[in-house]
Amino acid sequence: MGSVQRRDGRIFKGENLVIDNYDLDFVMKNVIQSVEINYLSESLFNEEIFIQTGADRNNDGFYNHSVFRTAGNKELCRIRIG
Repeated sequence: MGSVQRRDGRIFKGENLVIDNYDLDFVMKNVIQSVEINYLSESLFNEEIFIQTGADRNNDGFYNHSVFRTAGNKELCRIRIG
């Protein structure tokens, strides 16, 4: 996915932008066991993106993330963290 710029102006590379969405307390109390990434499209440097996050209803302790390009609302990847 390369480098992307979030709405708040910070630039991230790859899956780091999803991990940054968790608050510090959550990160300190939980250990990531697995990460599944499905790349759907590419982004360009400095493109603005947003992330939708939700708990996996079928698997306790797993979270689903979808990364979208703001312009055109195109989904770039899906990430499942457990």
